[in-house]
Amino acid sequence: MAYKRYIIVNSITGFLYFFVLISPFYASENGISLSEVGWVFTVVYAAQAVLTYTVGRLFEKFPPGTGVIIGRIIYSIGPLILAFKYDLLWFAAAQIAVSFFDVFFPSLVLYERAIIPPDIREDVYRKMIVTSESVKMLFLLIFVISYLRDLNVYRILFLSMFFGSMIYILAFLVFLPKVRGGMEGASEVHDKRSLLYIYISQLFVFLSFNFASWMIVSYFLKEVLKGDQLNMLYFEMFFSGSIIASYFVLRKMSKKMNLKWKFFTGGILMSVYFFLMSFPSLVTFYISHIFVGVGFLTWLPAKETLKFQSAPKELGRWEGFFQGINILSRIIFPPLSVMVAQSLSFSVVFLVGGFLALSGAIAALGVRR
Repeated sequence: MAYKRYIIVNSITGFLYFFVLISPFYASENGISLSEVGWVFTVVYAAQAVLTYTVGRLFEKFPPGTGVIIGRIIYSIGPLILAFKYDLLWFAAAQIAVSFFDVFFPSLVLYERAIIPPDIREDVYRKMIVTSESVKMLFLLIFVISYLRDLNVYRILFLSMFFGSMIYILAFLVFLPKVRGGMEGASEVHDKRSLLYIYISQLFVFLSFNFASWMIVSYFLKEVLKGDQLNMLYFEMFFSGSIIASYFVLRKMSKKMNLKWKFFTGGILMSVYFFLMSFPSLVTFYISHIFVGVGFLTWLPAKETLKFQSAPKELGRWEGFFQGINILSRIIFPPLSVMVAQSLSFSVVFLVGGFLALSGAIAALGVRR
C-alpha cells in the first residue's frame, strides 16, 4: 500500500511548486526588470540541460529515491534564500537551487513507476493532483489572511516552503519504501512508437509553458493588469479550486473515454488557457485558470499512465533525454519571450504558447492506445 502513503507525502508538492509562480512576481516588486529576470532563467538552465540525461540514465540502476531526496534538498535552499535576500544576484542563486529539482525529476518518474500498481495508475495520479491542490488551497488561504493583516507574506511563504521541503524529505525517508533500481515496475510489453508520440506531445505542452512562462504571467499580471500579491494568490486558488471541483465529474466521465482521448482533450483545454490569456483582462485571466486546471487534471494522469504502459525498462534515459530538451528550451525562451512581450505584446507570447499546446494535443493522436 506504499502508493497511498506516497499520495500523502506528495500532498505538499503543489504548494512547493508555487515558488515557481510567486518568485518572478516577488522579483518585479523588488525592482528587478523583466529582461533581467529573463537572462537569469537562461543562465540557470544552461548548465543543467546536459545533466538531466545523465541523471535519468544513472538512476535506472541506482535507487531513484536517492535522486528525489537530493533534488528536494537542493531545492529547499532557494526559498530559504529569498526569505531574507532580494537583489538580482541572490534571486539568481535561489532560482539555480530550485531548478535543480528538474534535473533530478527523471528519478521521481522512475520511483513512481516502481511503487504505483499498473492497473490503478490513472486514478492514483488523479488523487495525487487533487490532494496536493487541496493542501495548497489551505496554505493559500492562510497567506491571504496574512496579507490582509499586513504581514510580510513573502517571508512567510518562502520560509513555509523551506520547512515544507524538510517535512517532505523526512516523510519520504521514514514512510516510503526503498526502491533498489529505476527498472523496477517496468511493463513486459512496450510500444516505443507510442512512447515517442507521448514524449513529443508532452514536449510541446512543456514548450508552451516555457515560452509563456510563469515569469511572463507574473509580469503580465503586475505591469498590464496592475495586479498585486492578492491577485497572485487568488488566481492560484482558481486553478486549485477548478481541479478540486472537477475531480468527481472527471472521474466519472473518464470511464467513458480511453486514455488517448483524455490525453488529447487535456491538451486542448490547456491550449484554451493560453488563448484566453491573450485577452488582457482580469476576468479572462481568472477564467483561463479554470481551463488549465481541468485540462491538467485530465491530461497528466492519462499521459503518465500511457507512458508507463508504453515504456521499456530503460525509461530513465527517455525521461532524461526529453527533460534535457525541455530544459534547453528554457535557455532560449526567456530572453526570446521577453523580447516578444516588449516589442510586440504579452498577448502575442500567450498566442504562441496556445499554438504550441495545440500542437502537443495533435501529437497525442499518434498514440496507438
